[in-house]
Amino acid sequence: MKTLLLLTSIFASQSVLALTTEDAITQTDAAMNTMNMAQLQQLASETMDYANAYANYRLGVGASLVGNGALAKEALTQAASVLETLNQQQDDAENYALLSAVYGMHIFVDRTTYQELGPKSNHALQQAEELEPNNPRVQLVKAIANYYKPNKSIEYINQALNDFELPCEIICWGKSESFVWRGLAQQQKGDLTAAKQDWQQALVVNPTNGWAKSLLQQF
Repeated sequence: MKTLLLLTSIFASQSVLALTTEDAITQTDAAMNTMNMAQLQQLASETMDYANAYANYRLGVGASLVGNGALAKEALTQAASVLETLNQQQDDAENYALLSAVYGMHIFVDRTTYQELGPKSNHALQQAEELEPNNPRVQLVKAIANYYKPNKSIEYINQALNDFELPCEIICWGKSESFVWRGLAQQQKGDLTAAKQDWQQALVVNPTNGWAKSLLQQF
């Protein structure tokens, strides 16, 4: 029995390591949508490069939502380390955009890091935009960074949604999430009807978006 369990574990690990970046992102999003923390932890420990950083970012978000601040900080620190190393090797807008989001999430988890990570987040986002101003994830991260300025946030999300219509390969996450964030900005403006419409649209794009489902259940 122990041998069978060991072999099952080995094969499961090998299957994760064999994933392409695109497939790893898809599995990470699926795990995040269902808050499958065990799957997020596996992906965060057994993937590589951008896929590893993305899995650790989502693990950090998930850990924060369930109140595990220590795990959140550990995962976000790992994500930042991977992306910083990748950026030393080659400037890449996707890496910089995700790095900015990682720093921003770390600040949310631990406000004492704002003085150190705030400027780093802004710099990473600036680098990303200089490299690819029409990258939808760059615009989405800008929108998130301007969460408390709903009109500005909506402006950036609208740009992101336009950019999502451009051809995309490998790293394509964020369209459904953009509708969720626009809905939150609409809610801040006091327009709950528009907010619900955006959250419903998020589910049209991705019927498994757990965040959109949760918001619609709340309101």
